[in-house]
Amino acid sequence: MLSKEQPKLVRSLMMIIVSLSLNLFSQSLAGRSNVDIREIQDAVENQLMAGEHKDIARAYIEYRHDRDVAREQRGRLTQEIRGLIEQSDVSILHENANKDSKVIPTQRDLLAGIVAKHYAKLHILPRDVVLAHERGEIHYHDLDYSPFFPMFNCMLIDLNGMLTNGFQDG
Repeated sequence: MLSKEQPKLVRSLMMIIVSLSLNLFSQSLAGRSNVDIREIQDAVENQLMAGEHKDIARAYIEYRHDRDVAREQRGRLTQEIRGLIEQSDVSILHENANKDSKVIPTQRDLLAGIVAKHYAKLHILPRDVVLAHERGEIHYHDLDYSPFFPMFNCMLIDLNGMLTNGFQDG
């Protein structure tokens, strides 16, 4: 990182960022309702790399990386995985009464389920369904794999055969 003894470099960096920001917002980003923070960060990075102070560019890139890592560590996916590994998240450990979360193959299955649920919520299910599920208004059953496959775990029976031919309970 930059030390306090480098005010000239810091001033130079600030001027580059201010100049870049003004140019970006007045040209390429003007009129857009959504601007991805990564676009701005990439533009700052490119501008710094094009300049004469490569040490400032390197410090910015390292800072950006460190912030990305810190953000990821606070993320929901990482927290849920940590809860499984540390055996501290009761909702994951007792997610299914038929699974002993202390057994390694079960832990692997639960880990896959955590990742699959995260992916399904971000990339497959409509946002309103995810929000309703998280608020407890609905329960999306077998969220760990039903968005990926055409049936639920508890529907692994021949429902058509049962309804056509009947069945006996017990």
